[in-house]
Amino acid sequence: MDSDYHLLDTGNGKRLEQFNKIRIVRAAKQADWAPSLPKEEWLAADAVFENDKWNTELKDFTVHFSDITFCLSLMESGQLGVFPEQQKNWQWLAEITQGERHHILNGFAYTGGSTLFSSNHINKVTHLDASKPAIKRAKQNLEFSFKSDNKVRFIQEDVITFMKKEVKRGKRYDGFIFDPPAFGKGGKGKTWKLSKDLPLLMELTYELAGGSPSFMLLSAHDPALDHKYLAKTIRKLCPVSAEVESGDLVMKTQNGNFMNNGYFARFIV
Repeated sequence: MDSDYHLLDTGNGKRLEQFNKIRIVRAAKQADWAPSLPKEEWLAADAVFENDKWNTELKDFTVHFSDITFCLSLMESGQLGVFPEQQKNWQWLAEITQGERHHILNGFAYTGGSTLFSSNHINKVTHLDASKPAIKRAKQNLEFSFKSDNKVRFIQEDVITFMKKEVKRGKRYDGFIFDPPAFGKGGKGKTWKLSKDLPLLMELTYELAGGSPSFMLLSAHDPALDHKYLAKTIRKLCPVSAEVESGDLVMKTQNGNFMNNGYFARFIV
């Protein structure tokens, strides 16, 4: 996938990234090795997240993945508004959603990466997230990517709560995309714990698909739930004839180092 994003280096629990012309240093706890680039390269960063705060005067900026534009900002959590490790999944979504109409539910949709790549002139995508700022940024990304005319419905609500309501309404979807956090807080004091709530998420998916999803993509960032576990989980939702792909969300630096940022499993019928 063509992009002006580059993972330049990793090490000492950090990552050095370049978004367009902007260089960022952020945490990467899994990078417990020595950096490869000289110290001067790291010191040249435009923004550094350290001790739970940003050390910069940098304002909003953009980055491109294929023909998609993401508007980024420095968040208090150390996030920017995009997960580059999802690039291969985005490419997969763009490929499988061409030429055939799908009604897609994208839960834990964040700022819309998967929505942007699965959205086109024939699909209907429900973008579901509990965060108002995330949905606002997703709408902005859709506009900046010239996809505002696509059929995207934005819903701000707890994912499980919304899915239960849709089951009662008799609604149906055939495509499902989920990138849940290991732990999170939703509206009205509700909490989410992946290891505990994943079975319920799959049960509701089965009901909303009428027992037969056309495709599914599930990714996670909990070390206890690797790609084999995710594959076993979604295998229960697809026909025996369908192939389940799974693997690590691996990112490669320009100097050849690898860094794992989570796991995925997916299938298409």
